[in-house]
Amino acid sequence: MSVTKPVHALDLLNNLNGADISGTTIETGGRQKAAGFQILPDNAFVLESITLRLEDYNTDAGDRALLQIYADSSRSSISPNGAVLQSLAFNNPMSISDDIGLFTFTPTTSFTFTQNTRYWLLVDAAAGVYEWRGSGFNPTPASGVAFRDYQISFDNGARYDRSNTTNAFLVTGRRVAVPFEFNSGLGLGALIATGVVVRRRAKKS
Repeated sequence: MSVTKPVHALDLLNNLNGADISGTTIETGGRQKAAGFQILPDNAFVLESITLRLEDYNTDAGDRALLQIYADSSRSSISPNGAVLQSLAFNNPMSISDDIGLFTFTPTTSFTFTQNTRYWLLVDAAAGVYEWRGSGFNPTPASGVAFRDYQISFDNGARYDRSNTTNAFLVTGRRVAVPFEFNSGLGLGALIATGVVVRRRAKKS
């Protein structure tokens, strides 16, 4: 079973190629699971899609997954509770069976993972109960991305604990240029001097 993605998309995090094993039950108002990762300096990615391997996910029977992204620019959070919920919704895939399958969620608006920021992908249920299947190993990160760990909550997010169950997912994204950030420590004088050097070189050429 393969995932269709745009040719320009990168696998930012991926362990779908692992073994399909038992995972974590996700339920409304109770158990939820988060995966943490960090975007390293001088890297930025536009989110394309998130694919989960699920079982007993039947939207025809009323199941509805809820995916949320939390961001932490201080990189100090150990769970979603230490991060800020982002204003991002997803288009949910449909299903008419309880079979194990790959389900791809796409953002409804553009969203960029920015440098030096820790993120948490929270997998929850807005309705019903389903299983987020396991993989057997942590996701492989792309260059510029670092995986942290999994956190599980049994009380709808009031408390999280580290989980050794490596749930199967894929995050795809498109690499984009990192916006220039003015370094106040460098000073305007250094920037002006740099401009003078550039102009002198231009005159010599």
